[in-house]
Amino acid sequence: MGVFVGAGGGYGVLNNPSGALLEARVGYYPFKTHAAGKVRRLNVALDYRAYFANQGYGTVSHIALSLGYDRF
Repeated sequence: MGVFVGAGGGYGVLNNPSGALLEARVGYYPFKTHAAGKVRRLNVALDYRAYFANQGYGTVSHIALSLGYDRF
């Protein structure tokens, strides 16, 4: 079906420490259908977020695997 990638940046807050945020995402659409005029698809993605927290915390990494369903 299709592979997708994404990246971005911003500002992240981790309760009290906060700082710059970098995010990357890669995923795959293993299933897609156009039944009854509506598009439905399943997606599997791997997310990585790096928070560059201030106050001596250093870099905090967050890795997540997600399973999603889109309907439009």
